[in-house]
Amino acid sequence: MSERLSSTSANNDQEDQKRVFKNASALFVIQIANMVLPFILLPYLTHVLGAQYYGLVAFGLGIAQLGFVITDYGFSLYAPVVLSKIRGDVSKINKVVGAIYCCRILLLLLVSATIYLYALNTQQYAEHKELLLLSILILAGTTLQPIWFFHGIEKMGYITFFSLLSRLSFLLLVVFFVATKEDYFYVALFNGITHCAAALLGLVLIYKLGYRATWPGWQSILETFKASMEFFWSRAAVSTYTAAGTVFLGLWGTSVQVAYYSAAEQLYKGAQAFFAPLSQALYPNMLKNRNFSLLFKVMKWAVLCCLTGVLIGSVIGEQVLELLFGEEFVNANSVLLIFLITLMFTTPSTMLGYPLLGALGKVSLANRSVFLGGALQLCLLSFCYLLGYTTAFSVALCVLLVELLVFFLRAYWGNRYLRANANSLIEKV
Repeated sequence: MSERLSSTSANNDQEDQKRVFKNASALFVIQIANMVLPFILLPYLTHVLGAQYYGLVAFGLGIAQLGFVITDYGFSLYAPVVLSKIRGDVSKINKVVGAIYCCRILLLLLVSATIYLYALNTQQYAEHKELLLLSILILAGTTLQPIWFFHGIEKMGYITFFSLLSRLSFLLLVVFFVATKEDYFYVALFNGITHCAAALLGLVLIYKLGYRATWPGWQSILETFKASMEFFWSRAAVSTYTAAGTVFLGLWGTSVQVAYYSAAEQLYKGAQAFFAPLSQALYPNMLKNRNFSLLFKVMKWAVLCCLTGVLIGSVIGEQVLELLFGEEFVNANSVLLIFLITLMFTTPSTMLGYPLLGALGKVSLANRSVFLGGALQLCLLSFCYLLGYTTAFSVALCVLLVELLVFFLRAYWGNRYLRANANSLIEKV
């Protein structure tokens, strides 16, 4: 009897590993695109636009990214949890899809109105209001993309399809039509168009799979808002030390400082993107199967790869900045070094978050860690504003301090509750 149970457990582990590997592979394709395409596009933009105009483009994108934190409202984390529980029930899934889209559209209208009013009334960017208005188009495209849906039903290959098509289209449009500094306006325009096209394609794919958004009723919409609120505050807290850095520098710094920060951050995000599919693919699987042994294996190899990459990057960072972005961006080397140090903590921290703490039934602790991190970042940015430390280096240093706090909190809580679940862990192993 015990041998039969052991054999069944081994088969389940193999199936879990195959599913996770398949989904992670699909997401890896996107992340490779996220790493490779910026290294083609950004050097082109920085050389054509220069630091000042590239900084303007980065500021507009930062506004859209910060707006997306509100319009997403944590649904990217909430939806996989819900959809994994009702998988196979088409009627319930359709109502969840409808409720989430209703919520997102309402939030999109609210945020778009705010951006519109800012663009019309700002003095600092009075000559570039059209660029700021185009951030609404970018926001609409990213808000309406159903990535959360395919993540929830573990069909990551579809995400790969329309996401990759969107990024390649954007790259080609920019290379063909942006030739001078005066064309900076088109970067935002093409970004918005391709995101909207990806959203439309995603909706078509949902329909092809036999699903569709159905009207859930106002009560269901309100319940969806409430259920996702904790995830929203978690994402909002994270945004204070991600997208908010670019917006902070754009509001109280200069476009050149935005450019330095954005260039270094893109390299940092490129490194993060290499490891992100692992956490994304593990998350729904861990919620369902609590396969701790698989999580530990993935985390071990991810950390080893990360440390190797950080050591190499710290040696050749200055040369990379000059080669990719131009001589003007060598001044961003100190910012890049801070981000590289930060990467050493964010990689394990991500896996200690929702995959581990979520599997232990402690999602609230994962959220609490970023709440506290967000609160610290607000304090640090306020300190920087009051003392006039509105440089890319100071904001990157704030991000490092915040990520250190989040990492140590998750490591402490993860170790504490793993010990409390030692028996379950032994059974899994």
